[in-house]
Amino acid sequence: AASEEIGKDLTQAATLIAVLTEYAPDTLVAAWPLMSRGSRSKAKLGAPKLREILSAAGHDRAVELFDDVVGR
Repeated sequence: AASEEIGKDLTQAATLIAVLTEYAPDTLVAAWPLMSRGSRSKAKLGAPKLREILSAAGHDRAVELFDDVVGR
């Protein structure tokens, strides 16, 4: 059950990243330093799966922006 919730959370995060990249990329860039250290840490842990979800959906620009903001 927990893994299903994590998968759902990652899919929702990937969707949000894709939309922000398309319509408000500066918002994504500006939000990163405002997040708590714990939230940034969790985002970095989920980064490989987020990249996979975004790439599979054809959101290459979102992957690039995500990598620019979060780091590889």
